[in-house]
Amino acid sequence: MRLDPRADESDIASQALICVGKVRAHVGAFGRNATGPQTLQELNGTLNGIAALYGARTIDDSISLGGRIGRMVDPFWWRRNLRRELLRENETIERAAGHVRRKGQCYVSDFGVRHKAQRDKINRRTLENLEVVNETGQALNLAEVSDKSVSNPKLRSAELMTRCRGFEEAAKFMGHDAVFLTITCPSRFHKFSGARDNKKWHGETTKDAQAYLSGMWKKIRAAYHRAGFFPYGFRVTEPNHDGCVHWHILLFIAPEHKGWFQVDRFVAGRKDHGAGLIGIVGKYALQESPSERGAAKARFTAINIDPSKGSPTSYITKYICKNIDGMKSDGDVMGLDFDSGKSTKEASVRVRTWAQINGIRQFQQIGGPSVTVWRELRRLGDTQVQNDLFEGPRAAADRGLWALFWVLQGGPEVPRKELTLKPAYMSDSLGKYGDEVKRVWGVTAKTDAGDVGLQTK
Repeated sequence: MRLDPRADESDIASQALICVGKVRAHVGAFGRNATGPQTLQELNGTLNGIAALYGARTIDDSISLGGRIGRMVDPFWWRRNLRRELLRENETIERAAGHVRRKGQCYVSDFGVRHKAQRDKINRRTLENLEVVNETGQALNLAEVSDKSVSNPKLRSAELMTRCRGFEEAAKFMGHDAVFLTITCPSRFHKFSGARDNKKWHGETTKDAQAYLSGMWKKIRAAYHRAGFFPYGFRVTEPNHDGCVHWHILLFIAPEHKGWFQVDRFVAGRKDHGAGLIGIVGKYALQESPSERGAAKARFTAINIDPSKGSPTSYITKYICKNIDGMKSDGDVMGLDFDSGKSTKEASVRVRTWAQINGIRQFQQIGGPSVTVWRELRRLGDTQVQNDLFEGPRAAADRGLWALFWVLQGGPEVPRKELTLKPAYMSDSLGKYGDEVKRVWGVTAKTDAGDVGLQTK
């Protein structure tokens, strides 16, 4: 009933039609006879059961019943869903077999790399054959539109570096310090311990590892908010050689809030094991099995960045480049990737594939202003706005001045929710499956008299 993880497109298409037939039969029987679902709750449960039975990911509960049915009677929805889940299942099997490893199929399976490359070519051809018409009636090729967005690796890298440098400039202006943190999962998430099979691993997947770190970070964030700390910076999510997850985090914070952490005191149960932001992160990073072998060295590290020895941005630049295209800003290859033994350009393909297959968000901004507002104001280019609330940030965004863009809205001392500008959304149409489609139409600014809007589209 479930497909082989390496099923071809024809098998996936056939399975999709079978699934659509099953859904239609149950929806048609709804409320009509004792054997079919009788309540909306039962129908929802039946639809989730069909998805699980055939190996598809169930639809989020936030989707309306109509939207759920609309998706599940669409063969193309099933094909996309099944394709994604089968590819992820194949990676789990490859990891369990020990194929994903250093000096082997590093980060992700060779099958996964080939499959994603083929899909990318198909998607590219589709974009090249489609056009979109804007509000003025101008027809634009979708491939060209995509190339001008942050989906273009070069533009994506440039924007991330601009924001990183902006945070550094803001920190320098505020007198804040920079710390570089690395957090790795406990041993049970790693298929290998060094070059050997890890006996503590019992099938935990890449998604399990990411969920563990995400859950831990929620606790860290809540703890530092309670303490009155408001750090800002970036997180980069990377794979270990065996496909597990680790995080690199560049944070800027007031010197008096930075703190310290000492792992041996923490393991010994001493209350004076740490303090400040670093102490909070270290506590949660080592909360699970802190005394296991290698934990003190590998699970958490904190580097106090000395600006005289290198800028904070330079610490995270190589991780950003490695995870996008492996190229320096001048167009040269960064060098060799240690785990794979390949050039960083080649290795970056495997890293991106790993992230795409496992649904991993590679880059996450921590604190700071809204990047959506930044992008919306940059759409205006050099067109001046006759409102000082918007004009200053627009001019800063147009010139790529992230720090000034932030300061004009309140700056590092103001919590993000209290910054002046926010993206404005509207729902003026229905999507393919009958759901309301939210889209950004502009930016709003808070004033004493209420919100003021600026349309950017």
